[in-house]
Amino acid sequence: LVFSDMEEAVVDLIRQDYLISVEYALFMRKRRSGVYCIPTVANSMEWAGVMFIRVGVFQGAIFRFRVYLPDDENGVPSFRFENDVYHPAVDRKTGELDTSLLYSQCSADKLHVYHVINFAQEIFDHSALRFKNCISGEISRQLQEQPEEFFAKAKNCVFQSREAIFDLLSSEDEHSIRSLYALEPSNPRTVEAIYFQLQPVYTLRQDSGNFVQQAATSLKSVRQ
Repeated sequence: LVFSDMEEAVVDLIRQDYLISVEYALFMRKRRSGVYCIPTVANSMEWAGVMFIRVGVFQGAIFRFRVYLPDDENGVPSFRFENDVYHPAVDRKTGELDTSLLYSQCSADKLHVYHVINFAQEIFDHSALRFKNCISGEISRQLQEQPEEFFAKAKNCVFQSREAIFDLLSSEDEHSIRSLYALEPSNPRTVEAIYFQLQPVYTLRQDSGNFVQQAATSLKSVRQ
């Protein structure tokens, strides 16, 4: 078959939407507890999320993040924290996660989005702190040579992340964390419950343009 340029563009879009749907279905099936993520309205190749750290040195932290799907089917998804994260596997200037550390577990061409997101949460486990040849070598050396100083800065990182959970973001995206936090500014303990309610709502109604209204409905059910 011979396709016109327009037909090829349509086929590419259909293929892209299919791949995104597959990746999101895998994420929902494989995700770790305490991690919530949804594609943005403006760009389904960019996902916005939040993770709650429940164990280890960073226990209590709430980190916002973005995941960027590769244009190439064989490319590796990139992951960026929106908070200032003090960790050997995170570039403090950009918030980028060192995904090359994943290659020992899975070859680059077989990495799915859920691999990257789950790994981003796993790096906060105490046993996973001592990475070698990671992106932030100075922090890694501090952990080895001055652990008390590292732990103090890690605790400060946790405190700052919790202080920032209601900060208004610049994003106008209807699926953004900004919209969700605006729902209940007086009670931070409901934040994860809101996300727990929202995740299946988004999965079932990805075509909805009024996500904040859905969030308000979910919040009402949480209160009840």
